Amino acid sequence: MNCQTKVRPPRQILRLGFTNESAIARHRGVREWMTLASAALDAGFDTLWIPSDPDDPDPWMVAATLLTDLSDVSQLGLMVSLRASTILPVAAAHLAQSLQSLSGGRVSLQMTSDHPFDDRHDHLNLDQRLARRAEFLAIFDALWRDPAPLHYRGTYFQVENGQLPDLNARQPAFFWEAGTEPSCPDGAHPCAGLLEPFDPGEFARQTIEHAYQVLGEPMPHSPSLFYAARVSRGIALAPPAGSTEGRSHPDTGESQA
Repeated sequence: MNCQTKVRPPRQILRLGFTNESAIARHRGVREWMTLASAALDAGFDTLWIPSDPDDPDPWMVAATLLTDLSDVSQLGLMVSLRASTILPVAAAHLAQSLQSLSGGRVSLQMTSDHPFDDRHDHLNLDQRLARRAEFLAIFDALWRDPAPLHYRGTYFQVENGQLPDLNARQPAFFWEAGTEPSCPDGAHPCAGLLEPFDPGEFARQTIEHAYQVLGEPMPHSPSLFYAARVSRGIALAPPAGSTEGRSHPDTGESQA
């Protein structure tokens, strides 16, 4: 499949999530993810948002599993959350490019607020965490812009001969959750749009609630599950029904090898 084919941006998004007390939250398996993914299709959602949380399976593995094991997944986009504190930018770019190629260009990304999971082991303050995330995004973008090897030496990350394989896959669009800090930073990174909670309608809520009942779990609070994408940069996106040049080396001053 040609990954340069135009793909519609996400509109109605189901975030795969569970309650904190859920037994599934402690033992999330493939069947649970599949049950909710199938319910999302039935409820009319076009995108699955796969979170990156310390108690969850690896989001890239979940996305790859959904691609291979869900027969109707070709109808769904996959939005994967990233945290600058849990994955290296070169590894994230490799995974994103591979998944984009395998999925036919249906992958988007969401940069999650980089709050420390454990204050005892993450001594960075807010400004430092934001600076780390800016470095992460600069490296991620640079790897996609040019096939030449990237050499980067920053405060938080170093890259030697960083390079992506040529898989004919376009760079996934980044979305930012509205209300987070910063929700969509001006000039720091291309922002495709904001993710905002919305009301998907009674049928969709009941469909997802039934899926949780099948799993033996109460459905989490609705605003943590249902999102709409408000596309920025002058691209108008109607709300869902029922809803409210050259290679650069960021900040290094180094010449290209």
